[in-house]
This record gives sequence, C-alpha cells and structure tokens, in this order.
Amino acid sequence: MGLTYDEGYGHFVAERRDEILARLRAACERAGRDASEVTVEAVSKTVGPAAVVAAMDAGYATFGEN
Repeated sequence: MGLTYDEGYGHFVAERRDEILARLRAACERAGRDASEVTVEAVSKTVGPAAVVAAMDAGYATFGEN
C-alpha cells in the first residue's frame, strides 16, 4: 500500500525546495561557505505521511520535528 498525494502539492513542494536551495546557495556564496556543508531538513511534525512522501519525492532526505 503506497501513500499518494495530490500532484499539485508535489509540484508545490518541489518548487519550494528549489527556491530554498537557490537562496541557500546565494547565502553561502556571500558568506564564503560551501553550500554542500549545509543540510536542509524538511519539517514533518504537523503534516501527514503523504506530505512526507511528497517531500521525499521532491528530494528531501533529512526530516526534523523540533
């Protein structure tokens, strides 16, 4: 049994991740830091399992709740 989510939501999560990573790369460049040294975590505390799957499909690998 696989979890499914609305395709539009999946696109939203992927687009937001792309925006966040672009901002991260720009901030790291300004700070003289390598962006690969930074881990971006998705927050999963208040969302259901399908939303976590959408985030995983968008490329998130690390999740946090607090």
